Amino acid sequence: MGMSEFSEAIKEEIKKSGQTLLYLSDASALSLDHISKMRQGKRLPQDAEKVRKLIMALQCSEKVSQTLFSLYKKERMGREEWDCMQEIKKLLEAPNSFLESSAEPAKKPPKQESMRKVRVLNSRTEVLSFLQKMLPTCSSVLRMATEEIPEAVVELLALSLNQFQIRCEHLFSLKTIRVADGSLYNLRFINRIMPLIRSGKNYLPYYDYEEKADDLLPNWLICDQWAVGLQRDMESGIVIWEEEQISYLRRRYERKKKNKRSLLRHFSDIDQWAVWITENRKHYLAEMQTAGFRQQDVKNYYMEYGPCFLNVLSVKLLEKHLLLGEPEKSGLIQYWILRKQQIDQEKAVHFFTREGLEYSISTGRLSEIPEQIYTPLTIPERIELLEKFLAWVKEPDAKVYMLDDRQLNLPIGTFVYSTVSMVDNELILYLGREDATYCSVIEQGIADKLNRFCHMLEEGEMICPQEECERIIGEMIEKLRGGILK
Repeated sequence: MGMSEFSEAIKEEIKKSGQTLLYLSDASALSLDHISKMRQGKRLPQDAEKVRKLIMALQCSEKVSQTLFSLYKKERMGREEWDCMQEIKKLLEAPNSFLESSAEPAKKPPKQESMRKVRVLNSRTEVLSFLQKMLPTCSSVLRMATEEIPEAVVELLALSLNQFQIRCEHLFSLKTIRVADGSLYNLRFINRIMPLIRSGKNYLPYYDYEEKADDLLPNWLICDQWAVGLQRDMESGIVIWEEEQISYLRRRYERKKKNKRSLLRHFSDIDQWAVWITENRKHYLAEMQTAGFRQQDVKNYYMEYGPCFLNVLSVKLLEKHLLLGEPEKSGLIQYWILRKQQIDQEKAVHFFTREGLEYSISTGRLSEIPEQIYTPLTIPERIELLEKFLAWVKEPDAKVYMLDDRQLNLPIGTFVYSTVSMVDNELILYLGREDATYCSVIEQGIADKLNRFCHMLEEGEMICPQEECERIIGEMIEKLRGGILK
């Protein structure tokens, strides 16, 4: 069996460095025997910090050092798990925007009489051209069932959903976590259809875990007036115009849909989402009392753009700034008190971004509260809030971390809630669309990998050192006091 990529690479860099084994051993705290075997590509250290020190001692370029450490993490984690973590990262970093057409306003759809001559699509170009012309004619629902869906087709559909307000139902199969590379397949599929997810409430994806059928044409797009059956790669297909045949396809589609689960849960506004979060956590906390999880496993990860100020806000501050009348104001304050109590009950780990912290402190806006229902905090109030937040961060059991934006760039509006219970996990995306301000992605394989990703962060990956986090918060307090941040 040959050496791994990391073993080959570290072996070469040790030789290139010209450093003695004794020096490398002292610098990394790895034994001489360990270093010697690594130089022969025969041993993989389990202590990541010692490997980091060894790579620093080799005095490689920054790029080579990053490559070496990435190879080490990949080998230690395993290829599939590493690839899953990269897909989770891609999912989290997806921009909070939707595709907009830069083309001229859509022309009047072609008359179907002129298109009915088209019976066979012989290339991807013909497939895309047909869909571009005919999607605007979908007067009600586009029913779609696919095995694979190329990026070009996803983008065309997303643009059409935005431009023509088409309602699209999409059926597909995912893989269970018991299947090799199952979660990786699911993550890649979700990342591929992300432009459709960000289209808003008009896109309704449904999934199951059934094996793919050996159909002659596995991909179908069905409207009331036409239907297209496409090959797996969507490089070619047939067009159906006969009403009786289309009716038959619709009936088959509806039968298939009955066995599917919804991938998304939409929230019309932040209030609806807040109610869901509160009720869901109430159910989860009650369940944890009898679930029998080991105490060290019962962790609740929160990852969001802005820091969680729930713990340091006061009723007095909320009452002063909320613009709501009664009973809405009292109701919101009660929700806040309940959420604060829930967080106190949970074994919570919080992640936030530096950019989100800077935004909150420079504007007086808090990510947990919709901007239109309260007035911004004053400078003295921001200073007091930040001082309380810093004190909380410094508490030994606080577990509040700042993400390293050089490694993970979380966009505004993305929110993660991850637990050991895959049923209660949440990946919330900000859509900002009418009747769909937020949506939640619901799938157990993704929930499992999301939890592992959060655990990886807690162990030190992609987060700033605690000293750096505290220093940055302290500097912001001083800037506020000096009037630099306003």
